[in-house]
Amino acid sequence: MELFFNTTFGFPTIVFTCAVIMFTLYWLCAILGMVELEILDFDLDETALDLTGLMQKMKLDGVPVTIALSLLFYFSWVVSMAIQYQLLNFDLSVLANLLVGIGVMIVSLFIGDMIASQAVRPLRKVFRDQEVLSKKDLVGQVATVRSHSVSQTFGEAIFKDGAAGIQIKIRSYQENQLTKGDQVMLLEYQSQQDTYTVAKH
Repeated sequence: MELFFNTTFGFPTIVFTCAVIMFTLYWLCAILGMVELEILDFDLDETALDLTGLMQKMKLDGVPVTIALSLLFYFSWVVSMAIQYQLLNFDLSVLANLLVGIGVMIVSLFIGDMIASQAVRPLRKVFRDQEVLSKKDLVGQVATVRSHSVSQTFGEAIFKDGAAGIQIKIRSYQENQLTKGDQVMLLEYQSQQDTYTVAKH
C-alpha cells in the first residue's frame, strides 16, 4: 500500500492523480444528480483558445469534452503509474528526478492520448446521432436572427433555451429583409450542412 501511495502521489503522477480525483468526483456527482453533465463542457471564446481545434489535433473530438478529458487523464495516469513504478528502483538526484518526471509526463500524455483517441472512436457515432436528433427537435421553434442578413449561404440565429441560448446557422432560399433581431421560424434541419431553413415569423 505504501508503494502504491508513493507512486500515486509522486511526481509526475500526482498531476494526473489530481485530475483523476477531480473527474471521478465529477462523475459521482453527475450520477447522483448533484451536478449537470454539461458543467465542465467548456464554452470558450475562439480568440482565447480554440478548444475544438485542440481536441481535433488530439483526435478526441466528436464527444463531450468531459468524456474526452476523463479518458485522456485516466489512461495517462495508468501509464504514468507504470513508468514511475519502474523508476522507483533508481536513486536519482532532485534535478534528475525533475527532468525525468517532466519526460514521463509528456510520454504519459502522448500514450494516454493514443489510447483515449481509440476509445472515443465508437462513441462518436452515438453522440453524433444524438446531436442530430436534438437539433431536429428545434424544427417548428422560433429563433432570433443575430446576423445582419440571411441568405442561401449565410445566416446565424440564437435559439433561447432558457439558459445561455443555442447558436445555430440558418438559411433562407427566398428573397427577404431579415436582419438582426428579427424572429424566424425554423422550418427544416439540414443535417449534412448543419443548417436550418427559416422563414420570417
